[in-house]
Amino acid sequence: MTDRVTTVPSSAPIAKLTNRPEILLQIFKITAQNSGQIAILGSIARCCRAWYPFAQATLYGDVFLQGQRLDKFTGRPAYLDQLIRSLTLQIDHTIDHQVPENEHQALHALALRIPGMHGLTSLSIHAECVAPGAALESVIQIIGHLPVSCVGLDIDIKGAAGHPHICPSISRLLHQLRHLRIRLPRICPELFQTLLEGQQTIKTARAPLLEDCTINLALGDPGPYSNGASTITCGSTNSLTATQALRSTSVLAALEAFCAHNATLRRFWVVDSQSKPRQPANTSAAWIRRDFLTKTSHPIPLARIGGFRKDTNLARLPRGDGVAGTEDWISWTWALEELVEGCTWELARTDVRLPRAVMVARGYPPQNPALTKAQFLLANNNHSCRMWVNEEATGQRVLPEHDGELMQTWDLQEKIPAGWRRDNVEGAPMVRI
Repeated sequence: MTDRVTTVPSSAPIAKLTNRPEILLQIFKITAQNSGQIAILGSIARCCRAWYPFAQATLYGDVFLQGQRLDKFTGRPAYLDQLIRSLTLQIDHTIDHQVPENEHQALHALALRIPGMHGLTSLSIHAECVAPGAALESVIQIIGHLPVSCVGLDIDIKGAAGHPHICPSISRLLHQLRHLRIRLPRICPELFQTLLEGQQTIKTARAPLLEDCTINLALGDPGPYSNGASTITCGSTNSLTATQALRSTSVLAALEAFCAHNATLRRFWVVDSQSKPRQPANTSAAWIRRDFLTKTSHPIPLARIGGFRKDTNLARLPRGDGVAGTEDWISWTWALEELVEGCTWELARTDVRLPRAVMVARGYPPQNPALTKAQFLLANNNHSCRMWVNEEATGQRVLPEHDGELMQTWDLQEKIPAGWRRDNVEGAPMVRI
């Protein structure tokens, strides 16, 4: 936004809005929360010089940076940094996306400006990188310079092995965080431990303010080719599944000790996955939600019901809030994965990511496109799946609906009710005996 603004006579009706800043801010807020209208906010502000500070506060309140936006942002005056409440950074360094050198420079420049963002309350970084490099080193640098005002951290990195060791950088921030979400290709005990200087003694990290923590090791679709966490520790070269990594003695002990020593935690979930085996037939792949506070786990099976449509995947989730049983949801896998995590962080229409509590407080409407079974069938009455057909025929659910032990391996073969039989062929119908 440039500094060229129009001077409107104070007698003009439009100028009188300056005397009602609460109305003016609400107008700008509603405009900014619609991604299609952010671009015109600067034009609106130029109607009156007195509006300019209000527009700046809105434009730079919740900031999303990617590619050219990042480059332009780092070229703007540093005094704007104090207006930023939340920062969402998206990095795409995949084979199909050639990263210009100026983007690497912009990431480094952003890291240097982070300490000046004294009003920053949340940071979300989503990065997809096929190989380690300057971008991920900058991520560590950004995390290392966060001001004490930042109480929400969302780190989501996927890509090839060999990423920099990020766990200690996150651990050093635990004392100030209220909301933490981690989605990484690898973790190690150092994520929730600290090394006492001069003593070479490892101690469980303290997080006196932390309310919710979500660790996602599934990294997407829990099918046969799941991209889950690949190593026990960040320095290991062993190839392991997400569940094997989670079950390693050192990682599991660190997670359990952290939960036991931090009483403010209201939720501590770890999500991993269980792939679909070749045999027996009619067995589901599933996300596994592991609750370290209640020491229970729950499988969330995933099925495809819409042929080539990518938005018709079915996940069977626990109802929650003390209500027994499960409910089917249909959508894209990324949207279902967000539900599996409990939507502790959500994506706004403007592409900013915030903790759910902050989203609600700032008036952002929810954006998850997932539909319940009833909503889906209302709009797609010609769709169904064999599981639904069999359950309607037998009058019984064929997949688990109860909680199990924390580190349980689940039997996710569809159950055959008494009085029925089924061939061991994928998609076979239930037949009454």
